Order: sequence, then structure tokens, then C-alpha cells
Amino acid sequence: MVKPLLLDLGANVNCDSQMLVQFAVMGAVMAEEVANISNPRVALLNIGEEENKGLDNIREAASILKATPSINYIGYLEGNELLTGKTDVFVCDGFAGNVTLKTMEGVIRVILSLVKSSTTENKISSWLMKLIKPWLQKRISKRFGHLDPDQYNGASLLGLHGIVIKSHGAANQKAFKAAIEQAIQAVEKQIPDRIATRLNTLLPNSD
Repeated sequence: MVKPLLLDLGANVNCDSQMLVQFAVMGAVMAEEVANISNPRVALLNIGEEENKGLDNIREAASILKATPSINYIGYLEGNELLTGKTDVFVCDGFAGNVTLKTMEGVIRVILSLVKSSTTENKISSWLMKLIKPWLQKRISKRFGHLDPDQYNGASLLGLHGIVIKSHGAANQKAFKAAIEQAIQAVEKQIPDRIATRLNTLLPNSD
């Protein structure tokens, strides 16, 4: 299953509608160039899928995206749809994005920790747990491995003239290596130039 790009993860806490639209454009470029997704689906994170719900800036961004045919805008999605594969680019402000990311990381760590440390006094249950634990850990890692900061460390600061990767605060050697590899990929794909070109084409009046 394709993992969606989430913008913003915390760099911009307060975002107006124009910024959300810019996030959508930048996310679409990243999805095309880095994830090799043709015509990526773009959604706005909201408290409901009805058009009349959400803050003014979200509704205004939705109106702009609807009127931009080159963006494959599919509408609003709620937070519980983040990992369902319904969208390739999930757009939100940095406050909501950072809380969402940290919550998911925490939940997955708790689940993995419970699986690793699970013990029971019941001998039969203990034997069954030992038998299925390797399979269960493998399934969980496969399903939620993209949330492992050691494997997918680093968030790209998009919209800059250069390339900046924000590494996770708890990054170890393996995680830092992943961030460097992400920076190399951004250089090879010329991400800043491609984003600038797309923004100037679709949103010529944006700063």
C-alpha cells in the first residue's frame, strides 16, 4: 500500500488557505518525483467530509484546489483515513500534522513494545504467544514500518531554494543515514527546482 505524504509536519503552525494550496502543489511534486506516483490524489485533512465543515482556511483552500484541474484533488478526508490508502498527499497545517505524526509513532511503539514484552502465567497461552510472536511482529512491522523513525527518518522542508532535511530528535546512526539518503535523492530529482516551476505555473502570484 502506498504511504501518503503528510504536509505540514510542524514547520508552519498557522496556515492560511494559500499556504495549504501550496502544500498541495509541493506534495504532488514529491509524490510524482520521489514516490513515482502518476497524477497523485490530494486530500485536505478535515473534521468531516462534508463541504460545509472545517475552518475557513480549509474551505477556502478546497475551493481553490477544485478550480485547479492540474491538481487531482479528491476532497476532505478525516484523520482515520490517513493509513487507508485513499489519498497520496494529505494536506494540513503544521499543528495538526505534527500531533498526528507523533500520535501514530507513539501508538505503534506501544503496540510493538507490548508484543515484545508480552508474558503470561498461563503456560498454554505463553506457548501460543511464543509461537505467533515472530509472525505478529513481522506483520506489524510490514504494516506500520513506514512509521519507524529509524527506517524513514527525516522530513523535507519544502518550498526552499535549497534542500533541508529535518532529522528526528531521537535519531540514531541508522536513522541519520536514512536522512542523508533522502537528501541525496532530493538532489538527484532536483526537487526544489521542480517545485518552484510547478508553483510558478499554477500559482504565479504566490510568494
